[in-house]
Amino acid sequence: TGQAEAGSTVIVKDAAGKELAKATVGADGKFSVTLPNALSNGEQVNVTVKDPAGNESTVTSITAPDTT
Repeated sequence: TGQAEAGSTVIVKDAAGKELAKATVGADGKFSVTLPNALSNGEQVNVTVKDPAGNESTVTSITAPDTT
């Protein structure tokens, strides 16, 4: 979940660059992305936001906690 410019697309990719999921930011600027599988044990995803004009944000990396 998070906030971004309304109408933008949030894109989540794995460490290899494969797209896992994406979501459109609502009119209120909020979004929620559901991944097909939960992350665990240090798995990393990279998140970018592309606005309606096609400008893409810098990458934000998120690492799942190690549960072992």
